[in-house]
Amino acid sequence: MAYVYISSDDEPTEGDSKEETGPSYHTKWKDDLATCLDVIETTGDFAGSKTYSAFVNPGLEVAGSPISLPLTLHDAETVRGACRQAPYGKGEATLVDESVRKTWELNVDQFSLANPDWNEFIQTLLRDVVHPLGMTNVRAEPYKLLLYEEGSFFKKHKDSEKAPGMIGTLVICLPAKHEGGDVRLSHVGRDRVIATGHSSAFRLTALAWYSDVTHEIMQVTSGYRLVLTYNLIQASSSGPSSAGFFAKQQKQLHQVISEWHSKYPSTKRLLYCLDHKYTQSSLSLGSLKGRDRAVCQTLYHTCLKSGLYLLFANLTYSEDDEDCYEEATLAMDYVYSPDGAQIAKDVDVDMEEIMGLNPYEERQPDSETETGYTGNEGMTTTQRYHDTAVMIVSKEYLLELLTRERGDGNVLYSVIQPSLMNNDADRILQASVTSSTTDEILVVIAELLNEAFKGVSSPQPDWDCWLGEYVSSVKDLRNLRSILDRFKKLLADDAIKKSFKDWQSSVQGREFDTKESFSVSDQDFIMKMMISNSANLEWIQSNLVPKLVDRGSKPLLYILIGLLINLVPKKAFPHSTIVAKDLFEAALEKLVLEMVDFSAPGYGPNTAQVPRIFIQFLGNCLNAGFTEQVGRLLDSTSSSLIKSASKKKKSPPPMPNEVASVQEFLQALPNVLQEHKVPPRSSVGDLLEALLRGYILIGMPECPKRLPGWKYKPRGCRQANCVDCKSLDKFLGATNEWECRFSMNEKRRTHLQSQLDPGPFHCTIDKTMTPYTLVVLKAGEGKDNEEDLKAYQSKLDRFRDKTKPIQHDYVKQLMGESRYRELVMLETPPSSEGASQPAKPVKRKKADDSANDPKPIRKSLRR
Repeated sequence: MAYVYISSDDEPTEGDSKEETGPSYHTKWKDDLATCLDVIETTGDFAGSKTYSAFVNPGLEVAGSPISLPLTLHDAETVRGACRQAPYGKGEATLVDESVRKTWELNVDQFSLANPDWNEFIQTLLRDVVHPLGMTNVRAEPYKLLLYEEGSFFKKHKDSEKAPGMIGTLVICLPAKHEGGDVRLSHVGRDRVIATGHSSAFRLTALAWYSDVTHEIMQVTSGYRLVLTYNLIQASSSGPSSAGFFAKQQKQLHQVISEWHSKYPSTKRLLYCLDHKYTQSSLSLGSLKGRDRAVCQTLYHTCLKSGLYLLFANLTYSEDDEDCYEEATLAMDYVYSPDGAQIAKDVDVDMEEIMGLNPYEERQPDSETETGYTGNEGMTTTQRYHDTAVMIVSKEYLLELLTRERGDGNVLYSVIQPSLMNNDADRILQASVTSSTTDEILVVIAELLNEAFKGVSSPQPDWDCWLGEYVSSVKDLRNLRSILDRFKKLLADDAIKKSFKDWQSSVQGREFDTKESFSVSDQDFIMKMMISNSANLEWIQSNLVPKLVDRGSKPLLYILIGLLINLVPKKAFPHSTIVAKDLFEAALEKLVLEMVDFSAPGYGPNTAQVPRIFIQFLGNCLNAGFTEQVGRLLDSTSSSLIKSASKKKKSPPPMPNEVASVQEFLQALPNVLQEHKVPPRSSVGDLLEALLRGYILIGMPECPKRLPGWKYKPRGCRQANCVDCKSLDKFLGATNEWECRFSMNEKRRTHLQSQLDPGPFHCTIDKTMTPYTLVVLKAGEGKDNEEDLKAYQSKLDRFRDKTKPIQHDYVKQLMGESRYRELVMLETPPSSEGASQPAKPVKRKKADDSANDPKPIRKSLRR
């Protein structure tokens, strides 16, 4: 890689102790810097391809006829009949010569691609084929349809720049069976051959390469090769793909370049030749290709940290006659800012200061001219070599260059602005969008503008250049307006304020139009936009409302409609209620409350905000008389939430924050409807039932069943070999036995007694005989489940506390008598997996209450 060094016009003095003297130090430092740049690589290649067996049919139509794929002979003739012979470019001329190019073509306006899904498939091709080349932020613009028949070819050539920002070509070989037609590509000593014939019958092949790659289409030996071509346009400048993308490459480069000021302060400029050549219209930081992009982005960010500046230059090295070194010249034809603005032209470079290997040795000239014979002298040939270089300059040289060339203030600022912004950029930008005071950067910009356009009657600053960094850094529209309003106060003259106001209105509209989504933080900005355009109701209804419906968040729409309804004073926006109703109608599907809206971001007492805003929204709309719209929204919301609640039964239990949100909503919804005298809707009653069953009444206790007669629950130890416990359980399960005697030794008696809790049983030891007898008395009928009934009642009371806020007549009207008593009053617990029982325990009978009861018996077991 050629590396050009331009030293200061003034050599360092002997007394300059700061700069390390001696050619070896300086040369080694520059060589180290060149090496750092040489080793920077990008993940991209100069060309790539991919074949697809599954793809979207473009829906190609030519001359009003659909063209089937794979291409048939009949359709090939149709395409050929509509085509013209393809020309090629030579200098500024456009020629048709079958010895150079033998192909048929149609311009983009002579064919159509009818399938609406084709554009989405193009995005797939960009991701698969174009992005891996290092081309980022590009778009594909359709250019030609080409037909190669048997004998067609195109000799070696490079693609011309067909549109500003074009950096490459995308070629799509549609399914059309052919042989031959290989694409041969070469760039910087590397060669590639991409064959399309072998997969041409039924598959689609996409190819992409940079526009300065030399390529050749080999002769098609049979069949037809049908090709769509697209120009790849660099949409805009973009930085590293991730925060650490250039970090590793920058570290070593920064270490070397940081010695510029400390050891070699007289150095003013350095040049580094790039891999690719760029035209005047395509030379900017955002339009670079492949490795050049990686090199310059890395160098750009390093310069920002080091107090240096990055520029670009188109270089021309000229020499008259071979071996006539004395006549050689090197000059920068043009010098550009990182944004591509021309700064200077015709700046000489001393050839002796080229460092490293001479880039013009053993190289064919890019162009040459001949001058005629003069007297006894022969013809003179001037050979020229063209390169594009990135140039690093010191602040002193930049100012010198701009002063000499009398560059305007906008270009100067485009160069120095990144350095200004880089000074604690994150801190300053954050302060500028959160602080109520104007930050230092706005003050600096305003002072520069006030000075540059002082006394100008109709100033037209390039506001995007001066303030574009701020606009792009602002995350929401409210802060954008705040920043621009603060800046306007810093401008001195009314004329420049008027120019700024026009731009401010334009840029705010542009940012609104291009913003992907609107959140609650944008509400003030949007309301002010509506009010400022209140006289143009048609624009609001046809332009603004659809954008809000499409990109506005649900909470934002709730709030905006409420603000429009309650706007005071009404004269600021007389049609605000009409717009609110239009927005409600258009966004009704989006306004439906969903179960996900009840989920808070984390654990804890905080409940979700969206249901609360929804309730406030309903109240606002009912105040405005939107009763019919509210009714439809309630029906849709009920359907959505009922569906989610039914699924919840099969899902894990809801989180506590969800339950709290639902409980709050259950209380608030009937209240707001009752307050506005909304007639009960069955859908709302169904919703209340679903939410109660799915969230509030989950885990409802089952009423314990009363055991018949003197039957008690088993209590034995359940060990398989424990005969005593089996006898005990048999006694406990008997419906007509109230006493049992167990004659056995002390160890066994103790074991049995330990299985019986004292409440439902009375145990004594009869010692009249040996072995002693354990006497077990049941306490009475129904006594065994009294404790269960107490526990059940306690749990039931806790659930009644949850439903108490909705225990009123309006809820009963919504749900109906039966569901209200079951789910709200909990008089009869709701049916679930367990059997349903009365909530109140049945009064037990004593053993002798009824003559029909079987007489309880005593049982004696002696062992």
